[in-house]
Amino acid sequence: MTPALSAGDGNSLSLLKAVPKVDPSLAKTVEELRSDLPRGDLVGGAAVENLDIRCSHS
Repeated sequence: MTPALSAGDGNSLSLLKAVPKVDPSLAKTVEELRSDLPRGDLVGGAAVENLDIRCSHS
């Protein structure tokens, strides 16, 4: 996990980057992150976006 980067415009948002040390399934990792993060926090990125799109069409 990288240190939090504050938004450049002074709002309360921060960016954290997490890279798993093992190769778990992406869906399981995203599900765990979303369940552990405070309500309203987002998990994103290209891979997560693709996963969300696939899940919304199934």
